[in-house]
Amino acid sequence: MSERREYFRIQTFARVGLRVLSEEEGEQVRLRLKSRRPSAFLSSTAIDESGLSSEHRVALDLMLRIALTLDRIDRRLDQMARAGQSADDHMLSLQPIDITLSGSGFSGQFSLDVSPGELVEAQLDLWESGLPLIRALARCVKLEEAAEGHMIIAFGFEEILPEDQERIIQLTLRSQSQALRESKRGAG
Repeated sequence: MSERREYFRIQTFARVGLRVLSEEEGEQVRLRLKSRRPSAFLSSTAIDESGLSSEHRVALDLMLRIALTLDRIDRRLDQMARAGQSADDHMLSLQPIDITLSGSGFSGQFSLDVSPGELVEAQLDLWESGLPLIRALARCVKLEEAAEGHMIIAFGFEEILPEDQERIIQLTLRSQSQALRESKRGAG
């Protein structure tokens, strides 16, 4: 039996960038996302250096410096994406849109030529929620016709940093809690 997690969903406003990928391009995006993990881990992990030799301390110091440099580069790329600048071919043009968001994926009314099963590189800027730019590899899981020739397209996350997924989950939980409090106030 496969483990399936259920997530709260919220309606929110975001700037979203999508790029349809081949399977090969998808694998490159997956590797790029995975390469971001060690820097986040190393820069936030307390390491006991008491049992390390001087060579190991030097190597550890070098790894931490590299991790911090990679984090600074990631933050700078995020800033450039928000400003609409293109640092390389991987920065997507972000369009403002209302989306439904959960820890497992997102959906919205997009004018994008995509079929179920296809991979997309996704960038979600939820600046109103105070979250950093979220990058993910997602797969189209559902298409529904909407007004004006647009399609409501649902995407499931294939690869997303665990910290980004946790941020989305916390955002949806906060939003659900706030909605529950407001509904109780309105009923009383």
